[in-house]
Amino acid sequence: MSAPLFEVTPETTVRLRVELPLTADEMAAALYYEPQLVADDLVHDQDVRDALVLAVATEGLVAIRQRVSQLHDDIATGTVDAGWLAVCRRRLADVFAARPAGRPMQETRRAIARRVAAQPGITPKRLADALGISHEAVRSACARMAAAGQVSRDAAGRYFPATVRPAHAVLGVA
Repeated sequence: MSAPLFEVTPETTVRLRVELPLTADEMAAALYYEPQLVADDLVHDQDVRDALVLAVATEGLVAIRQRVSQLHDDIATGTVDAGWLAVCRRRLADVFAARPAGRPMQETRRAIARRVAAQPGITPKRLADALGISHEAVRSACARMAAAGQVSRDAAGRYFPATVRPAHAVLGVA
């Protein structure tokens, strides 16, 4: 027996289980040409999946596939927004590409790493508020990430990208 098409969770949200037969170029074109989409709409992995499902539902697979030739034409003529296309492709790679060997980073950790990179010096409370997850979950994930060298933490408890060594962390002062 196959899984149901949708499920209703206790929060009364509906999550569709849909397999989309799209290539990487088709997914990039679907996101790139979605008129209301901005980078902040693609923060979480589920946001990327939802945007693809919505694009297919509103436009259809045939239209999505036609967008690929339009995207290639726009690239050839230099009329493509290279920055936005790079954001679309990077988020798709984050969500769908194979991870390197070793334990894959959980979705929460990836979201934390992206937010810390965008806002160096962010506190766990602000991370929790921004990501919509519990403060305890963020504190726990950040502690594991700091121990693994994925982020760095200063004496005041603020988090920075792993490549940034805040003065407070180096000096050990608050």
